[in-house]
Amino acid sequence: MKKDNITITTEFIKLDSLLKFANAVATGGEAKQIVQERAGSTGGTFREFKLDWDDGRSMYEGEYRVGWTEYEFEIDAATGTVLEWGVD
Repeated sequence: MKKDNITITTEFIKLDSLLKFANAVATGGEAKQIVQERAGSTGGTFREFKLDWDDGRSMYEGEYRVGWTEYEFEIDAATGTVLEWGVD
């Protein structure tokens, strides 16, 4: 739209896209430390690690492997609480 030689553009940004991770308190490094402490080893490899939005909350989820043992996890990004923990 033009008015008095001034161009005004309007871009739409989904507010929920911008805010869905805004409540993340635990950093990725803190979440990884929680996983390593729970697994009892800092010598493993994160095969998958991501910040996601699910069930109305932001959470870190992924897989951590130590030797032949694989840990699957979900950690609440706002509180650092382990929501799911699986060992294969």
